[in-house]
Amino acid sequence: MSDLKIHQSKPAAWIKVEGDDSLDFLQSQFSNDLKPSIDENSVTYGLWLDRKGKVHADSFVINNDKVFYLFSYNSKAEVIIGKLSQFIIADDVTLIDETENVKLLTWYGDNSDSIFKSLGATKPEENKWVNLSSGFSFNGRRNNKNNYDLIINNNDLSKILIEIEKKFPEIKNNWIDQNEIERDRIDALIPSIPNDIGKSELPQEGNLENSAISFNKGCYLGQEVMARLHSMGNANRILTKVSICDNIDTKALPCPIYHVDKKIGMLKTVAKSDKNNIGLALISKKIKAEVSEFSTTPNGHKNITIFY
Repeated sequence: MSDLKIHQSKPAAWIKVEGDDSLDFLQSQFSNDLKPSIDENSVTYGLWLDRKGKVHADSFVINNDKVFYLFSYNSKAEVIIGKLSQFIIADDVTLIDETENVKLLTWYGDNSDSIFKSLGATKPEENKWVNLSSGFSFNGRRNNKNNYDLIINNNDLSKILIEIEKKFPEIKNNWIDQNEIERDRIDALIPSIPNDIGKSELPQEGNLENSAISFNKGCYLGQEVMARLHSMGNANRILTKVSICDNIDTKALPCPIYHVDKKIGMLKTVAKSDKNNIGLALISKKIKAEVSEFSTTPNGHKNITIFY
């Protein structure tokens, strides 16, 4: 279990969606297709777009016997609720913000599956959730390893932590902070929504078309733009992993990056380390194909290098 990493945090959104029209309503707004996997215990990741196809938020949609939950790491509940509420006209749909009632436990590593077995549960299949100590556990999007998330009631978190530590005493030394979570996410080139890809960006700029977009389902908000991009070509910018040799004030992010005196993109997120910091930058595809080093000031020293 020495490779296991574990992290506790608070989700940005945990929204309960109920009412007879919930499925049809969510399907009309969500970028991914809910219906093929709509049997009980399904989990589907996708985006909440505007009419121009720009990304306002993301979430997992979790089905629990026709009651749905919207979960997001970084897209705030009030943003998702505010966006969806404007489209509820005569639908029998109710959105309830339950974010304050839950905690998020994340773990990953080569032996991460063993936690389920030790607690008498089976690990979740892809796009499914399992019940773990009365919480929802499923495959997450923290990195490209065996990554699991558990959404659990505030009052039940301490109970499962006691059980895990009893089975795996060494896990007490394997807690990681938010910076390490971010570093592993950036290293896997997984966008944070809306920090890396937001209201000014398209899903294709964050390599999200394969994991978060359906090109086969019926109409949904932003669907025409997605179909047009899919048939005619991709966006002109792309989210790119970079190495940063200077300390960047994360409060100043996002910040412009330059090739000589020309702005060619934006540095979006950064994770610090003892060596060079790493980050994700949205860069012109044309410039990326020609240049690999950039600066954070016009005509400044080159402190950003693309990872290839």
